[in-house]
Amino acid sequence: MSRHLFRSMMIVGIGLASTSPPLAEAAIVVWDDDGGSASKLWSNFNNWNPNGSPAGDDVYVGVNSVGANVAAATNDRTLFNLGITIASLTVGNGADVVNSTDDGATNDFEIAVIGNTVVGGAGSSIIIYGGDTDGLDTDNLTINSGGSVILNSTTPQGTAVVEIDGTTGAGQLGISEGGTLIGTGRIDLEAAPGMPFFLLVNNGSIIADTPPAFIGQAPAAGTLQITATSANARFAWNGFPFFAVGNLRVNGNQTLDVDVSTSGDAWGGDMNLSTGSTLDMRDAWSMDSGTINANTPAFGFVIGDPNPGPAARIAGAAWTMTGGTINVDDSWDSLRFDSPLTATGGVVNNSGTMIFNADVTFGAGVDFNMIDFASLVVNATVNIDVADFDLDSIGGTENGTTTINAGGNLDLDLGVGADLDFRHTINLNGGELDVTSSAATSWTLNFGGGIINAAGGATSTVNSAGETFLIDGDVNVTANSTL
Repeated sequence: MSRHLFRSMMIVGIGLASTSPPLAEAAIVVWDDDGGSASKLWSNFNNWNPNGSPAGDDVYVGVNSVGANVAAATNDRTLFNLGITIASLTVGNGADVVNSTDDGATNDFEIAVIGNTVVGGAGSSIIIYGGDTDGLDTDNLTINSGGSVILNSTTPQGTAVVEIDGTTGAGQLGISEGGTLIGTGRIDLEAAPGMPFFLLVNNGSIIADTPPAFIGQAPAAGTLQITATSANARFAWNGFPFFAVGNLRVNGNQTLDVDVSTSGDAWGGDMNLSTGSTLDMRDAWSMDSGTINANTPAFGFVIGDPNPGPAARIAGAAWTMTGGTINVDDSWDSLRFDSPLTATGGVVNNSGTMIFNADVTFGAGVDFNMIDFASLVVNATVNIDVADFDLDSIGGTENGTTTINAGGNLDLDLGVGADLDFRHTINLNGGELDVTSSAATSWTLNFGGGIINAAGGATSTVNSAGETFLIDGDVNVTANSTL
């Protein structure tokens, strides 16, 4: 999608978000904590100013209608326990609104907001537990700096759901810089725009997270899913154009499942994938700047360097990379490609292990660096068409490992600047290694550490069309295997 169309979509979006049809005049009610009441229940009508039910009102918790802090409400954890609808909701000054009176153990309530919901200011949050069809149902939702919307799906009440429906307006979820959407559950974008339109704009942080029971313990698996009912819905995961401030984080054992198109907004923010995490994209996507970082140490307390943990995964639809950087940061980190990738630009820094379960091409414009003990595991077709690619490493240790399994094909199309002296362990378990160079007529398995192991009871292949393959290192073929 062109930048012009992208900008048009954003301009339309801003206009719709700020020109929602006016609601009928609603009364203003402010949480005053009854002057310091022990009860934080919304059903205690003395907690409101003026006293009474907040049904149908513009509700302010922690702040008043002009944005000033309400001292008595500072850091109050208020408990929504009413079957009512309110006109709007604004939360600030470190206060919380929670849709359960017992942290989701036995009850939850639907916070139904006809108009806009806004949360912002350090420590301010809206906390949603599962159970109801929607824990929060609102027209528009804005998470400003310091504010959080937290979805908790770990209790017996089940999946936490936030619905942004656009009944009276655009139906947008906007996350400002410094704002956070975090947890596990489901975001339902239910507006029906008549043209492609960004219903979710992320200038802040989206984090898939289930806290572990104890520090260092592996967290339970969880999923934060983002869905939309309209084919015109779009997700500006990188925020407004040209700013590239959006952040995504998928914590240990979590999945961020994005079922909304990001067409028109190539990734350019900061994405961090942790141990055993998954980014699952339903629709094709692209990356033109920013970073993807894989950090996957084993769970548990660590003294010294950690052990490797389960790989982070990128799954779902095919994607392209024209810029930006992919980092597998340390020897214990790993990143698994479960979706096809075509990279024509950008930087790849592999200090750990990259696992390819889908076809991947790294074109001539990619700066692909194998660092220190870097390894590859190839279970699909991987083309590395980078002239100066060095399979061994750029750190001088030159003792990484490449494993090519049955059905895997590693095709190295090299050129000027490539290291054609392989001091590398290459395990062939029914896979194929192809090596060609536009700048040389031979390549060498070096005696100083170069090893080929053919195993797995399968037939493995080394091809060097038009090249001479010189063997100074070791070649081992196990019983019932063929090379």
